[in-house]
Amino acid sequence: MKTISEKDLINLLLETGLLKKVLRTGWILKGVENAESVADHSWRVAILALILAPQLKVDQLKLVKMALIHDLGEALIGDIKWERGKRVIGSQEEKHKDERKAIKKMFADNPSFKEYVDLWGEFTEQKTREAKIMKELDKLEMVIQALEYEQENYPAEWFNEFWENAEKYLADQGLESYFHYLQDKKKTAKDKKLKKIPLSDFCFCQKGSGNGKNDLKKSFDGYHRDYGNDLKNDYSDYHDHATG
Repeated sequence: MKTISEKDLINLLLETGLLKKVLRTGWILKGVENAESVADHSWRVAILALILAPQLKVDQLKLVKMALIHDLGEALIGDIKWERGKRVIGSQEEKHKDERKAIKKMFADNPSFKEYVDLWGEFTEQKTREAKIMKELDKLEMVIQALEYEQENYPAEWFNEFWENAEKYLADQGLESYFHYLQDKKKTAKDKKLKKIPLSDFCFCQKGSGNGKNDLKKSFDGYHRDYGNDLKNDYSDYHDHATG
């Protein structure tokens, strides 16, 4: 591999670093505050690739490289939304054409980086096993993020289209068990929404209470104890699944 100069390396890092400032369009359109960036998304897709490649019996290094590259062109062209749920709403072909130009521009200064341009092309063509798995990982990470936003108390219905879109790619595929687990977590979270304590339950709102301070402390202690048990149970469920 040709040695990259200091100038070319820094220029490459500055360009690819723009991905940290490109926010995921789908979340922005839904009104999510402090939405994740495309770089945030790509990082966790790469972690999924690193962890799952051995059990999926694919080349781990290739899959991790593809994860880091798969959305890199968006650093220069932005995150263009071409699907909504299971429907196509824009031109994927035009998006890929612009992304290819961006990827080639980023790696133009070093011919040995052609590998990364080719990897990106392999992903978009969706013909190899690694490319298809990468698409599934991409969608799996998306619904993990959707679930996190739902748990931050954004309206669950905001994210229905993302779950529908993921199902389009994950149903009856190699990663469907993880998708089903997330669906169960979504349903469980909906069923276990924390109950708000009515103000009338607190003694300082009730006339004639003679020991308001102690009664209020008891109310809060009970609330935090129940909340703590819920968190403990959630962690136990997660730990059992992760180590099972």
